[in-house]
Amino acid sequence: MTATEKDFAPIQSDYEFFVTHATEAEADLAAYLDWLRECPLGAGPVRILDFGCGPGTFTEPFLDRAGWPAGQVELTLVEPVDDYRRAAIERLQGHVTSPVQAWAQLPEGLADSFDLALSNHVFYYVPALREEIARIVHALKPDGLFLASIAGKENVLIQIWIEAFAVLGRPVPYHTAEDFEDALVALAFPFRRRDVQYTLAFPDSEPNRWKILHFLLGEHLEQLPRATALGFLDRFSIDQRIEMNAKHFQYCVRRSLGSP
Repeated sequence: MTATEKDFAPIQSDYEFFVTHATEAEADLAAYLDWLRECPLGAGPVRILDFGCGPGTFTEPFLDRAGWPAGQVELTLVEPVDDYRRAAIERLQGHVTSPVQAWAQLPEGLADSFDLALSNHVFYYVPALREEIARIVHALKPDGLFLASIAGKENVLIQIWIEAFAVLGRPVPYHTAEDFEDALVALAFPFRRRDVQYTLAFPDSEPNRWKILHFLLGEHLEQLPRATALGFLDRFSIDQRIEMNAKHFQYCVRRSLGSP
């Protein structure tokens, strides 16, 4: 992850609004834990790579819920935003006994290093999608797991991207699950996929609509006519509330003994 295609600093409060009003994180946690029950990692040290950890606010409950003793876990973070990386180290160090290792990007050529790689809703914004996926899988130990969440074009929030950039007359500049899956196929990495359902609901007001739109569109939002942008949420308005039922995908890639 050498850079991201979206600047998260200006939308931090809008992202927090989304997290507060969505059940996405809880749904993702439950689904990741299901994968781990189906594909247990063993009783030895668990070396985890969190690719695009942000400030660690998802990683923390993941570690808590996974139930590994702190002394069993060795944690490595990849996060290009300096403030997020520092916050994640501070937040997560108390959950492991060994020092948290943190990088701005995943080094090239890393191999046979991790039992588990986790990437939660990150690959929308990773420019070199195929190359980064390849680096992550190659960094796994044989039989290691790569778990990732990303939404596809049928997701209602992704559909707002599609509508908004159509109004602006240009393609969506971010990746979706279709791109992620195409990259896995091109790399010949076998994978499994499951649906994850969640809801986003909040009082319907113009400021609240703007928060969600700013979270989704960032700096592009100001290029849209305000009424047009606010109207993207009209179809989700029910009894003075915005209620959205959404679905995304989780992918599980297991590095086989004979894989490159």
